[in-house]
Amino acid sequence: MKKAKIDKRKIFKIIVMIYFMISPVFDVIYFYNHLTTLFRVSCLLIFVTITVALYKESRKTLLFLVAYYLSLLGYLVVSYFHSKGFYSIAPNVSFNLLSEAMTLLKLSMPFTILFVLKYQDFDRKDFFRVVNVWIILIGGSIVLLNICGLSLASYTGEFTNYSIFSWRKGMDMRLTATKGLFAYTNQEVAILLMLLVLAIYEFIKIDKKSIILISIVSLSLIMLGSRISTYGGLAVLVFVILLYLGYNLVFKKKISKSVLWLTPIVIFWIVILPISPNSFRVQEIENATKNKESNDQRILSDSDEDLKFKEELEFIDNSINKNLIGEQFYREFYPYQYDTEFWKDVVAKQNEMKLDYRKIETMIVQRVWEIDGRKTNILFGISNSRIQSMMNVERDFVLHFYAFGIIGGLIALLFYLFALGHLTLVSIREKSFMNLTIALCFCLFVISAFLSGNILNFMGPIIPCAFIVNSIGKYKDC
Repeated sequence: MKKAKIDKRKIFKIIVMIYFMISPVFDVIYFYNHLTTLFRVSCLLIFVTITVALYKESRKTLLFLVAYYLSLLGYLVVSYFHSKGFYSIAPNVSFNLLSEAMTLLKLSMPFTILFVLKYQDFDRKDFFRVVNVWIILIGGSIVLLNICGLSLASYTGEFTNYSIFSWRKGMDMRLTATKGLFAYTNQEVAILLMLLVLAIYEFIKIDKKSIILISIVSLSLIMLGSRISTYGGLAVLVFVILLYLGYNLVFKKKISKSVLWLTPIVIFWIVILPISPNSFRVQEIENATKNKESNDQRILSDSDEDLKFKEELEFIDNSINKNLIGEQFYREFYPYQYDTEFWKDVVAKQNEMKLDYRKIETMIVQRVWEIDGRKTNILFGISNSRIQSMMNVERDFVLHFYAFGIIGGLIALLFYLFALGHLTLVSIREKSFMNLTIALCFCLFVISAFLSGNILNFMGPIIPCAFIVNSIGKYKDC
């Protein structure tokens, strides 16, 4: 009877490991949809049920998880009733309860993952098996498809046949920056930065063959073509080398000569920068694309519009700097015919404020917030579904403040506060290089989310982040 129980646990461990290994597959455009997201979430909830059934000791911890689910549910109820009093002059700012619930459910998944993994006896080999599969599936596919000329462009989502061999000075990065077949560039960048750190650790401490994995991740980050992936990736590579040297000097540990083999990768990265996709960035606003056509929908027909109103619209259309502010922002996302005062103010300030699409996104949400005018917004926000009904704000944390307010934001993002505190305490208590590596991975993830967005609300990045955070304090340095 005891043997059967052990076998069940081993089978469950294998299933959980496979789930994490194949996670990047669902971020490919052909599988990236609401149904696969629901499938990924459902699997984790099923894992919770199985964990409770197989591990009696988990039932006490389950109370915390259930309490967290209930707190999110409570906020959802409050948010629903709070939404009833919302006022907007633009008709496309709408609340969707199902969308709001799904977003909050996804935001609860990091704690769910920690609960499931807490009772899995993953050792160091298991951990790096998962990490290495991710490197091959994500970094390897980006590199391979780029070389074959079969990638999606990072910033347009269209297929491009340009590869690293066709890079040359002056080429438009919308053609040369590629993301394999993945749906979101920002998400893959956040994941790959963490994987770069872990690959370096594995190379220095475990297996010298991992230099191949470092090369794959480095090349894929350059190919993605964003500033964070191109310059941030190089900075991370150099920083981890310096962190390793500093750590060993402070704690008087032997420095592995193998760290010198990372120098050629650093040199290659620097040498290729002048012709890399990011060196030829087009205006940032052109990078903020959306998969639907812009429709210029007027409130009134030309025959009904008074002369002054027509002149205001024409003034905005003719005066706005379309190199800084794409037409989709004032025609589709927050139509100018509903709020001419706002867009005239943007025209007046556009040059001195050095606007880009992220600033415009924030300004629009702030305007909607101000017009609604309720003081309770600072506590409960105006809802994520309302913001998404206009456009996405590509700066996480900023998005979450406007969407959920202080109370909702604290509940929804509690995992990141918990992780920050937990990682700090464990790193101080157990001063291992592995723990510093894990803490650095988490910091890079959070920084990526703040700078680029499209990360914290999505299962693709959430899964590896929680998986990596779970490993803090579990493995000693070799």
